[in-house]
Amino acid sequence: MTPGERPPDAPGRGSTGDRAERRFHQGVLAAWYAFGIVVASTAVAPWLTLIGVLVQLTGSVSPGLSLPRALHRWLMAPTRRQRAPEPRPPFDRADALTGAVALAGTVFVVAGVYPLGWALIGVCAVSLALDAALDRGPLRGLAELMARLAGPAQR
Repeated sequence: MTPGERPPDAPGRGSTGDRAERRFHQGVLAAWYAFGIVVASTAVAPWLTLIGVLVQLTGSVSPGLSLPRALHRWLMAPTRRQRAPEPRPPFDRADALTGAVALAGTVFVVAGVYPLGWALIGVCAVSLALDAALDRGPLRGLAELMARLAGPAQR
């Protein structure tokens, strides 16, 4: 490390594998999807969920691209002293699966199959909220099961 350079664990530089950052990301997306469901009768609702899907899928590709994680790193992480690191791959897979299910729900809503589309988006919102609050969500469990079934080469 050169003089004047901040260490990776310095305040304001939150790790992309930080538990609080992940929970904030999941909570924001759960609230975003829930808001889309609340305004489901408006014409803008599918677009709101599509924005959430794009944010979630870009965050699953690279946590550094996630808008909620960036907000957490710049607004909330500097106030915390301790970080709880955790492995990223299980959560990246869960984000990708949840984003894919939400994308399918958005496509169904745009295609006019409203009950199925909003149900899928609701499943994503509930799964994200459970994962953020209780550290266990059904779609994350499904993503972990799929990774185990794929074998060690896919992990």
